[in-house]
Amino acid sequence: YNNGIAATAAAAKVAASTDGLRLTHVTDLQIVNGGQTTATLAAALKEKDEGLRQSFVQMKLSVLPAETSGKYIPLIARYANSQNRVSDADFFSNHEFHRRIEQIALRLRAPAVGGAQFGTHWFYERARGQYGNAQAGLSPAQRKQYQLLNPKKQVITKTDLAKYENAWGFLPHVVSQGAQKNFVAFSNHASVEWDKNQEQFNEEYYRRVVVKAMLFRRTEELIGKQSWYEGGYRANIVAYTIAKFAQLIQFEGIGKLLDFRTLWNSQDVTPAIDRQLMLIAEHMFRVIVAPQGGFQNVTEWCKKELCWQRARDLPIPFLKDLAPELIGREDEQVTKKTAAAQQVIITGIEAQTRVVELGGEYWHMLQTWARQKQLLSPTDESILNVAVGMPRKLPSEKQCTRLLEIKARIEEEGFVAK
Repeated sequence: YNNGIAATAAAAKVAASTDGLRLTHVTDLQIVNGGQTTATLAAALKEKDEGLRQSFVQMKLSVLPAETSGKYIPLIARYANSQNRVSDADFFSNHEFHRRIEQIALRLRAPAVGGAQFGTHWFYERARGQYGNAQAGLSPAQRKQYQLLNPKKQVITKTDLAKYENAWGFLPHVVSQGAQKNFVAFSNHASVEWDKNQEQFNEEYYRRVVVKAMLFRRTEELIGKQSWYEGGYRANIVAYTIAKFAQLIQFEGIGKLLDFRTLWNSQDVTPAIDRQLMLIAEHMFRVIVAPQGGFQNVTEWCKKELCWQRARDLPIPFLKDLAPELIGREDEQVTKKTAAAQQVIITGIEAQTRVVELGGEYWHMLQTWARQKQLLSPTDESILNVAVGMPRKLPSEKQCTRLLEIKARIEEEGFVAK
């Protein structure tokens, strides 16, 4: 009665054998339905006597190009899981936003600190288990080296990122609703912002995410050491503390903003920030454990916007020694503008690399198929002619971006490269 396994991949290869076609290679395989079945098969495989000799499980493998995977994989997962609940965080993990952040995290190293000879990565775990899977085939020596470059304490999951961003964005009551609901709220916001301007999600953006992670985790650590802390509700206190800290800087910082770049460079939170965070945390604790508006349950109270309104309106001193941790808004704008411009260049290079990797023969097949279906405009034809003529002449970065858009559109019409 088992319905088998539904999976997706970016590419797949098959080879002929005496038993028919066999799947020999898969790129970016993801099981979107059948996790329990897979676990059962893995357990049965260990049985010495029978193993899987009498087992047969069908699999539906949907091969999707990278350009359209963000759109279709969540839909395949949702329809394949109509009988079982799968987290919304898993659905959104294939969105271009998360793939961009993953790529940035892989290439961006934090500055070497504390006498270290090299910088380290803040690993971004776009899909569950990626950090562990990356080490699966390594020898002990290789695993040790990998962990030196990618410390476990510097792993940021996609739900972590949503938590940090929403807390900093004055939404601690949403963070308090739990990882999944908070992630859905962040996903909706990120999707809209991505459509507005993809280039705002760049290396500087990820540096800021890392700094927010440092602030969040330092607050978690320090709260447990405070005399006023009575235990419980720490996650709520942290979310509210970070939100209030961001609000305090925005409205009490005399037109200045937190100096994210200096904190990134030091890879540490300063004593002045520690003192301000703990002053805020104590006040947030008092707000949280004294529900209003007819609420009796503290956990439910933390989920309400009324709780945040009370915390938001509570006056808290802005410590003078926090001022050196701030920078002018003009400096902030220059940093963001520079980072966005750099991302435009990176995006163009990535598009050009993808177009060249596909090769002239691929673009010739796509052009021929699309002509037969009358799907090409004169501009499309002109740009495709350049791609077909590779390697004699390479398309420009702008043309490559357009080519990938044409590719995605024609594939939606049904084109499949043979």
